[in-house]
Amino acid sequence: MYCANCRMITGQEPECPFCGSRKIREPAPEDICFLAEMPPIPAGMLKDILEQENIPVLSSSTLGAAMAMRAGAIFERVKLFVRYEHLNRAAELAGELFGPSREE
Repeated sequence: MYCANCRMITGQEPECPFCGSRKIREPAPEDICFLAEMPPIPAGMLKDILEQENIPVLSSSTLGAAMAMRAGAIFERVKLFVRYEHLNRAAELAGELFGPSREE
């Protein structure tokens, strides 16, 4: 099941375990899904590999550019998203690069 609110693939529960939304549904191939959250350098590496495999990827900074500049990159985290139709392959590539865990 897919939660459009937090862009996460969930289990078969009647509500999203991440945000509590009850508006979950079967994922469509074009749905944008959360892949991983990690520091900027590994995120950049993974993003580059995904793009080399022709997997479009969106990235989102958790701090924002101005805050990252002030606080420093040590606190920065980057969230990566891919379309549902590419999620399994993207997760496989992330696993090959970083091991079974996609989050650090």
